[in-house]
Amino acid sequence: MTSVKSRKRQWIEKELAGADRGILIAIALEQIALSVLVLYIAAMFPSGSRGNLLRLYALAGPISAFALFFNGPLPRIISMLWHAASPYVRLLAVAIARGTLRADSTPTSVYLWWGFFDVVAALYLATTAVIQYRKRRSTRQNL
Repeated sequence: MTSVKSRKRQWIEKELAGADRGILIAIALEQIALSVLVLYIAAMFPSGSRGNLLRLYALAGPISAFALFFNGPLPRIISMLWHAASPYVRLLAVAIARGTLRADSTPTSVYLWWGFFDVVAALYLATTAVIQYRKRRSTRQNL
């Protein structure tokens, strides 16, 4: 009887690990796409403190997205920080776009979807980082 429960538990853990990997791939692809968008926005104006900050943020996105393919809570925390910084970057991008483009030409729906996905991704990454940290901690205590 216990072997059936054990096999069922192992199957559920494998399924959850596969779903987690799929979600992380989606977050990584979204992060890379947003980095390209931010790099495009940063390229619209000459280099300066704002432009350099946007370029740095845009270059950090693919790096932290690549780190998500490794196990452990640290890559998730780094990626969560990238998503947490997104509201500031979004405000900065809107300010820059309004300064260089017409005020009515900024696509606000893009920024709203960007914010929605960032909040969802940050919450998921934070939750799974805590779960992984607790799992690793309990495994070390059992040894």
